[in-house]
Amino acid sequence: MWGIKMSAVQRIAAWPLSWAAKALGQGHRYVPGERGNIYVLETAFEDNNLTHNADMYDCAGNAIAAEHSSHTINLD
Repeated sequence: MWGIKMSAVQRIAAWPLSWAAKALGQGHRYVPGERGNIYVLETAFEDNNLTHNADMYDCAGNAIAAEHSSHTINLD
């Protein structure tokens, strides 16, 4: 659906590395260089690596923002 852009090496390595991380109890960790931020909310459509479809990107961003805000507690 999204057609995530990756190099051939990244694509070949992704499955066994993710499998190994889960098998070793490390599936919850982020890949090196990532901070766990929500990509769709912090990356402009023009700079994204997920899709060429602006409507789908906006739809995903809106859905994630709505879900994220429903789990945020405002203490003000």
